[in-house]
Amino acid sequence: MNDTNNSLFIDNKYKTSANTSFYDRSNNIDFILNTIRGSDFIILWGPSGIGKTELLKYIANILRKSNWITYLYQINIPLYYSRLIIYSPTTLNGKLLLNNLLRLRNPFKIVDEIIKSVEIARNHGVHGVLWVIDEVHNLEYNRTILIEIINEIIYARPLEKPLSIIVTSGEGWFLLSNTIIELRRRGALQHILNELERKYMLKFMDEYLNRNRYKLTIDLNYLYDYYVSGIPGAFISLVNRGITYWLRNLRVILESSIIEIYQRTNIRPRKILEFLANLPVVINRLESDRETLILIDKLMEYNIVYYDPEKSETVIKPYLPAYKFIAYTILETRYTRAKRKL
Repeated sequence: MNDTNNSLFIDNKYKTSANTSFYDRSNNIDFILNTIRGSDFIILWGPSGIGKTELLKYIANILRKSNWITYLYQINIPLYYSRLIIYSPTTLNGKLLLNNLLRLRNPFKIVDEIIKSVEIARNHGVHGVLWVIDEVHNLEYNRTILIEIINEIIYARPLEKPLSIIVTSGEGWFLLSNTIIELRRRGALQHILNELERKYMLKFMDEYLNRNRYKLTIDLNYLYDYYVSGIPGAFISLVNRGITYWLRNLRVILESSIIEIYQRTNIRPRKILEFLANLPVVINRLESDRETLILIDKLMEYNIVYYDPEKSETVIKPYLPAYKFIAYTILETRYTRAKRKL
């Protein structure tokens, strides 16, 4: 990476899918590179738009220079539109890979292709193989079977070449599922991707606006604090949709989620809103009352908040500061007016 005058680590030579430079994820890159070289299974989770796919594409480009092959399988809905991207070292014949792995329309063929990819690596002097199964929650009903099979490949089959698998998800309910709990119990490593640091996020926002010739009248620091925090995908969505429409859509999502949580748990909407309006908070899961813990898990399932479920004392953060802003606004308008009438 390039070191700029402001001590920001930015790769200006690399371009993301947003047509911007790659902004620092040094700690995440080091962790993933060190882990996969030991042939491990990694569960990479982070809220939608936080940069999971971009990070793994960047890592794939690093690995190809070290004579590794990376298979990035992006699972889309409908499954027919899922696609496989191959990052191969220059020493390997690209046509060989394309003839074997052009498109996976049936996700359950992944297992066969993983086995085949190891054979290719073994026969052509490749140092290692990384498979990334992106947005694995899109498999819906069959995800458990698929992950269990892949887990068996990692831990039960003796392989001559290093093989690592990373599954990614942006869904809170998936991280809390029995599937993930069981994989962690069997040795899978969990890694949560946090927001882009403020200094990098501000640089990203500025570059994105300039490259696309957008003009905003709102200060970027204000946008960061009250709307998007360090979620690049959220900022892109806000800019492209317009702030008013974007906030209105988030409010609909929040209010419908609160109603469903109330129906499922009997936790009153006002308590949910008050909890959100006071985020972020530090929670000790061993000491907190049962209703609070249930609420936190439900908010995580609905992608309103996120946290690390492996830590007993953890920070509960809003997925977007906008949710906190909206919750506070609803409390001020709906409940303050009701109190005044009384």
